[in-house]
Amino acid sequence: MKQFRLWISVILIAAMFLLSACSKAPENGETATDAPKQDAEETAQPVQNGPDGTKAPKATDAPADTDLSEGMTCYSDAFDFYSGILTAIAYTAGEYIGIHNERLGGSADDPAYLDIVYMPFDSINMAMFSYVNDSTTEEELQENLEFYGFQDVHFEAVASGDYRLTFSDEQEDGTIQHYTNLMRYSNGSMRYEMLCDGMTVEFEEFISMGDGWFALQDMKERAVVLYRNGELISMYNTVLRSEFDFDSNALTSWSKSYDAGSDSIWGKLGLDRAWVDERSAAGEIYMTFDFADSILTISGFRMVGYGEEATFEPMETITISK
Repeated sequence: MKQFRLWISVILIAAMFLLSACSKAPENGETATDAPKQDAEETAQPVQNGPDGTKAPKATDAPADTDLSEGMTCYSDAFDFYSGILTAIAYTAGEYIGIHNERLGGSADDPAYLDIVYMPFDSINMAMFSYVNDSTTEEELQENLEFYGFQDVHFEAVASGDYRLTFSDEQEDGTIQHYTNLMRYSNGSMRYEMLCDGMTVEFEEFISMGDGWFALQDMKERAVVLYRNGELISMYNTVLRSEFDFDSNALTSWSKSYDAGSDSIWGKLGLDRAWVDERSAAGEIYMTFDFADSILTISGFRMVGYGEEATFEPMETITISK
């Protein structure tokens, strides 16, 4: 338990700030939703090319009894698998970005220099409860969270692989904020949603589509990934225009986001580049990262300025090979 507390303390210290900011939730219509039920017939309409030009899986290719688990058996398993994919993506992209900058002589003054720390789909809050599974007890979570000052901790396994965790936290002004964490696992897929005072402030979805294909989504990113035997084969990722303004303690008015309810991909298969690019036509995409055939392509915009005054200038597409 001491080792667990030492590990989680690092996460919770960082998470305290994120939790304290939730009273000013996004104004883009993020509303509270329970994790939707998985429905094999409720599927996305696929466009057939995957990120590396190969045929992406069709929804109709995966009947309800198809095993998509990739060896995962529970929520904590899925989080570990998901973390492995994110590590592979961040490491690979970081390596290529480093190669590009080195070829420029490492000069940050060069307009083509990429000042990017690429860590897609990072979530401190989700990581706080990555160990949850069917054997997790309310007493365990109470002990861990109350140790750090959280109150009214309640945990319920609604069903196997379906969990609800609630707790509260007193703010500096004496007000009480109430948090609900919804976690779900099914057949290699995982979903996490955090609500603050009834409003969704964060959600993450990790969908196993079969044959090494995965779809990922949170409030500002989407990706389709081909990952087999611990190797990243291809990845296509877009990032919405979104910026947290620390002066106002809220997202800027121009920030965009995906909705935890209407945009949810839980139970959907056949998700592809067209789905990842869905917001491009509306001009809401900030950057695109495309890795295939050992080549990383980065396109989009450079943000100039900060907060409400920020503007976006088109950047030249950068193609990096080893």
